[in-house]
Formats: sequence, C-alpha cells, structure tokens
Amino acid sequence: MLTRLFRYATNNAIRNTFLSISSIIVLTLLIFFINILALMHNVSFRIIDSINERLTISLYLDEQYDKNSLDVINLQNTIQKEIPQIVMTYKTKEEVIEELRNIEPELVGILERQNPLPETITHENIPLKSYDRLNRIIESKTFLLS
Repeated sequence: MLTRLFRYATNNAIRNTFLSISSIIVLTLLIFFINILALMHNVSFRIIDSINERLTISLYLDEQYDKNSLDVINLQNTIQKEIPQIVMTYKTKEEVIEELRNIEPELVGILERQNPLPETITHENIPLKSYDRLNRIIESKTFLLS
C-alpha cells in the first residue's frame, strides 16, 4: 500500500515537473521568510531591552527641596509603590559634582567656586510599560523640579 502511494506521488511529480518545482520553491521561500521574521522579532526585543537597561531619567530638584523634604519623600514613595522595579538613586550636590569630576575634571575647576548643580534623583531599570505611569506621577509633582 505504501509503495503504491509513493509510486503514485512520484508519477504525478514527474508528470507535473513545473508545478512540483514551483511548489517546492514557494514553500522554501515561505519557510525562509518566516524564519527571518522570527529572527528579527527576537533581535528587536533584545535590542529594545538592551537600550532600556541603559536609559535613565534624572529629576533635578529645585533649590528649596532636599532629601528630607516631605514632598520629595512622597514623590519617591509614590514612584516606588507604583513601579517597584525602578531603581532610584538620590544624589546630593556634592555627589553630582564628584561624579562630574570623574568625567570632566577641567569643567569642575570652573564650577568649584559655587556649585550650581542641583540635587538629583535618578531612575533606572524602568519597564517599558511603566513610562506613562511614571510620567503621570512626575507631572503631578513638577513644582519640585528646576
């Protein structure tokens, strides 16, 4: 039975050579393009994740606010409660200028007389789906920012 089926399929393939070859080419191209799409899908998500890991949002506080201000503490607590994956770092003026000193020492020589750099809250590791929520939280507290 199986040999008869195989012989029948072979006879049809030989009789319709053009149709058989074109069907094989179409199926090969279809599989090729599906694999390319799957590869591009995976690569694009890896690139997006890699870029997202490097993105940070820095909030520069107004001169009248510092780490102990109630509004700043409320902002940090709200962000941490809404989006727990975010890594927040509070940097004082001295830490900011010290960080700048490591990057650009000549510029710090000019700024050392009077430190104009604001205290900063940096946010890292922000999930893509949380940017809108984070934006709404920050927009409600814009009076804190310089």
